[in-house]
Amino acid sequence: MAKQNLEAKKWHVTGAGDVQIPVATLGAGPDLVLLHGGGTSSIEYMMLAHRLSPRFTVHLYNRRGRPNSEPMHSNDTVGTDIEDLSAVMKATGASRIFAHSGGGFIAFQAARTLPITHVATYDAALAIEGIDVPKGYLDDFQMALDDDDIITAISIVGAAANPDEAPKNIPVWLQRFMVAAFLKSVYGKRMKDLIHTFKPEIERILENEEPATFYADITAKVLLSTGSHSSTYFSQTCDALMEVLPHAQRLVVTKARHNTANSAPDRLVQPLMDFLADDSDPRS
Repeated sequence: MAKQNLEAKKWHVTGAGDVQIPVATLGAGPDLVLLHGGGTSSIEYMMLAHRLSPRFTVHLYNRRGRPNSEPMHSNDTVGTDIEDLSAVMKATGASRIFAHSGGGFIAFQAARTLPITHVATYDAALAIEGIDVPKGYLDDFQMALDDDDIITAISIVGAAANPDEAPKNIPVWLQRFMVAAFLKSVYGKRMKDLIHTFKPEIERILENEEPATFYADITAKVLLSTGSHSSTYFSQTCDALMEVLPHAQRLVVTKARHNTANSAPDRLVQPLMDFLADDSDPRS
């Protein structure tokens, strides 16, 4: 095995509209692009990148609206996301993708046209016809942001991402106390800084609602993984894709929630590495 590079190399790729995309690269082996989810940046996935780096050269990049990246604009589309991903793939030679949550939406959209050989997702956030996507909260979320009520905004986001685990018997005052304490943590402070990216990206996903068959022409190998304690919405989405994707596998990660990808436990990392390293021809 090649010597592992534990220090991330920082560099830039020119993306759509000639903007500069910040990239961090570490590890050794086949090239792998890691797509972060919504409301986060690539820094939240450094633990996962380090866990994967003994077998892969991992490239993490900050999508628009994140630190050192291009601001989000009202005319950005899923095509913008795909162009940025394509630029990173061309610059790195990567054909393997791991994507979490909203990053999974970009990965599946891109896999229809880009030369991607492996797509591994965790709790992919897509809008599939016939599956109830949480969306009624967006107006309340924006209203809280407009009032600079970050505690309420974060509470709404948390309940939307984990509706099956939303607190049922916890008093509102205690919920707000818990969110306020979270916002003082390192992760909470970063999420607060990125909260403005949440609504535009969710709206982009909702604007691209499609039947599952829309993705049926994806020829890449696909790993559809979800957490055992994640929202049923993610499981339903993956189950619908399993019926139409020609080369898909399903994985349920035990004792895992929506953000388990960030903590990178063995029960997620090992199946990921095995899948991404498999170069066998699925058609044979």
